[in-house]
Amino acid sequence: MFLGCLLRPAPVVAEDPLLVPLGEADRVWERRAVDGGPEAALAAYEALLPLAPGDPRLAARLARAHHLRALVAPDPDAALHAYEVTRELGVACLVGDPAVEGALRAARLRWTPAVVAAVPAVRTPCLVWAAAGSVGTVEVRGPGAALELQAARTYAEGATARLPGEPWAARSLAMASLLDPLAKDAERTQAVDRLESASALAPGLDWFVVDLAQARGETPALPPMREADPLRHENEAARRRLTSP
Repeated sequence: MFLGCLLRPAPVVAEDPLLVPLGEADRVWERRAVDGGPEAALAAYEALLPLAPGDPRLAARLARAHHLRALVAPDPDAALHAYEVTRELGVACLVGDPAVEGALRAARLRWTPAVVAAVPAVRTPCLVWAAAGSVGTVEVRGPGAALELQAARTYAEGATARLPGEPWAARSLAMASLLDPLAKDAERTQAVDRLESASALAPGLDWFVVDLAQARGETPALPPMREADPLRHENEAARRRLTSP
């Protein structure tokens, strides 16, 4: 019996096709400020789609890259398109799980806390970008999309509960209240506190500094642009917000 166990071939473990190339694409993302910019980072992830088109790790990164394209977009139409793509990629990633799809159908296609609870851990980052894309869409279009705001809040609540250190999830949850014309004063106060927390989670990201100052009705005091700033594109875009109508 013992000899038979020794001679039995070891089970074959399927190789992860994304393990090495995803790390290489992540390095392109990390170097986006000095080499290639947002488009190069997006292209690095898009090149991996044939390897694993439905992989949630890749879906979340693609959504994040499109979100950056929205931040740095040259005009509102381009920003809106990129935010919508961000949202669509995030949502498609979430419903790519059969349990989530079933829960969503049971909820009559409404994103409820019960639907979000069905999201497996590997797809949690997609909640972050579904929320960020939805919030960004409302920021560009205006606060009239009540259903969009409700979905954004639900995504963001799930994301912040699971990833309390994720700044974009915290920002989305705050903005879902600040953009809501029916939000109560206490909700708005809590939202400003959340923006402050989001800013603390992302030191060096001036986009959040602008968010917080505008929510308080203040003029943001931004530091001079830093040399070799790894967030150069985001921080340049934050400064353009101060001069846009």
